[in-house]
Amino acid sequence: MTEFIMPPVRYGSDGHERRVGYEIEYAGVDIDASADIVHRLAGGTLEKCNPFHYEIRDSAYGRFSVEIDASLLHEQEYEKYLDRTGIDLDQLDLRAPLEKLLRSVATIMVPHEIVTPPLALSDMHVIDDIRAELVKAEARGTRESVLYGFGVHLNPELPDTGATSLLAHLRAYCLLYDWICRHSKIDWSRRVGPYINRYPDDYIDLIMQVDYAPNRSQLADDYVRLVPSRNHALDMLPALVALEGDRLLTKVKEPALIKPRPAFHYRLPNCLIGDPDWRVADEWNTWVRVEKLAANAALLEELMQAYRRYRGSWFTQLRGDWPEQVDAIISDL
Repeated sequence: MTEFIMPPVRYGSDGHERRVGYEIEYAGVDIDASADIVHRLAGGTLEKCNPFHYEIRDSAYGRFSVEIDASLLHEQEYEKYLDRTGIDLDQLDLRAPLEKLLRSVATIMVPHEIVTPPLALSDMHVIDDIRAELVKAEARGTRESVLYGFGVHLNPELPDTGATSLLAHLRAYCLLYDWICRHSKIDWSRRVGPYINRYPDDYIDLIMQVDYAPNRSQLADDYVRLVPSRNHALDMLPALVALEGDRLLTKVKEPALIKPRPAFHYRLPNCLIGDPDWRVADEWNTWVRVEKLAANAALLEELMQAYRRYRGSWFTQLRGDWPEQVDAIISDL
């Protein structure tokens, strides 16, 4: 069984163990059964918020959410549309059959999502325990259908909130992005979608400059100027807004959708829950390579120099062997 590797920084400056939240998308297991699985493994109190959304409260780990990942359903927006047309679901006794129909269709077409509370690093095993039960219930993941662009999101608490650490992690992630896509075989159905875009070259070139050493405020301003969207494989907007305040929200797209928190929002991994050999730990351990590279100043500098050489030649870019170069340099990471 794959173990969760600990990152180079396990504890915060105040001594608390760092935490990480997970979001896992899948299909094939209805929401009632999904909520029962989480409740059975995590304990606590099972609360049905509506037919498309459950919460598991007061568990040993905190609050879990299980929902059908479409606001039209879990926020019951469909009722507003029907109200505008004068249709009263209760009066016509249509609520139960409509909700049953919507749930049946959603089980096949719409991702179901389990959102964990921020888990202590030593408690991360619970997400793979949940995964194992979903596998038994025949959950389906990214590669079970061309319609399933499902993913796993990781939200690791920042190991440090200073500009030096943030920049090191941004650089490490950018340097490893192509390598991760190849190493983890990121599915085409996800790569062609709008949600896990690569950062623009202008931003990557900026942060790779030898003399780029911004304070945190400048780093945040540069990020929102060149990367104003949430739809990137590493979405830093929640962390930067949490650290620098709402002033950044006037400069970004869809500000109402940003949920500030001092954590990375890493959205790149597939959800291969249909494969019994796959583990959520595999995706976490890949992320840890980013943190290890960020913490290794000498190796980070070596890889940055190699990247600048790569970007400086049209021939090397045409050759497209950057992942192989990365593999050779980080083999012992």
